[in-house]
Amino acid sequence: MRTDVAGLSKLIALPFPPKAAWWRIVEREGSGAMGPADWELMAVVQFSSQDVEAIISKSENQRSDPPENMAAGSPAMSEILRDHGPVGERLYGADPFVKSPLLEGFFARVKGANKLLIYLSTC
Repeated sequence: MRTDVAGLSKLIALPFPPKAAWWRIVEREGSGAMGPADWELMAVVQFSSQDVEAIISKSENQRSDPPENMAAGSPAMSEILRDHGPVGERLYGADPFVKSPLLEGFFARVKGANKLLIYLSTC
């Protein structure tokens, strides 16, 4: 697991300077056989409480599986959340963090913390 904010900022947009970040890249299963490999980025990013509220207030709620179900279905996501706690009940569109080639995804607030779980993928 990486913790360098500078490295993360090269891959995703960070609307505010984070206090800390924990992140990893995972190659998607079955990708790369006939072309470029698709990959995912999973991160827990800590911001100030004001910055978390600003990000959430400008984001759209997504209708999908509850975030806890998505995290439970992904070993990599469960691993990244292990030291940070469970995610909240709302799932938001990843627009504040999108940066090419990571154009799809979501984020959710970590319960009881000024941290966001961010998931982005290349497809």
